[in-house]
Amino acid sequence: MDELKPSIHDEANGLDYVLAGDYYIPAIELPEDDDRPIGKWGRMHRAYLEETNPLLLNHLILTGKLHNYLADLDEQAQDRYRLIIRQMAAEGVTEDLKRRSQWEWVKAMNSIVNRAEESIKRELIFHPAFAPAQECTGFRKAPSMGGTLREFFLCICTIADRLFAASLKNFLRQGLARTNVWIIMSSYLN
Repeated sequence: MDELKPSIHDEANGLDYVLAGDYYIPAIELPEDDDRPIGKWGRMHRAYLEETNPLLLNHLILTGKLHNYLADLDEQAQDRYRLIIRQMAAEGVTEDLKRRSQWEWVKAMNSIVNRAEESIKRELIFHPAFAPAQECTGFRKAPSMGGTLREFFLCICTIADRLFAASLKNFLRQGLARTNVWIIMSSYLN
């Protein structure tokens, strides 16, 4: 019997494998750590993705882009939040009001903060269009017909995000085979 190589490269999926006993295990490296915090807004958006778009969430996890995506979104949301509060406060909440009536100033500021939070939630966190655009790679064949599983998955993300996320979730919940889902999706690609 031939001796097994200590490492191999699979051209089909671009992964390197190392020999561990009698099995080849993918040699996957973790992406460099990003020290930026995800924060309140990033955690909210992750929970939203878990409920509404698990395909996109899984894609971001598998490609190692989830942390950067959520950290960027959190930074954008924080900047927008501060800007909205400054703009709303400039409309009449002044230091003079704070000196005259502290309760009125607190009520006005709490109202501004609440409206700013709702605006951020509506615009960035719970908005279905605010998701990274996934590029469909021109994939036209299901994996059993010669395409790679990664291309298939990217097309599922693209189509699910843009065309019929709820319908696709229902199809997958009903347990249709992957080729049946592909037949349904191919009508949208052509």
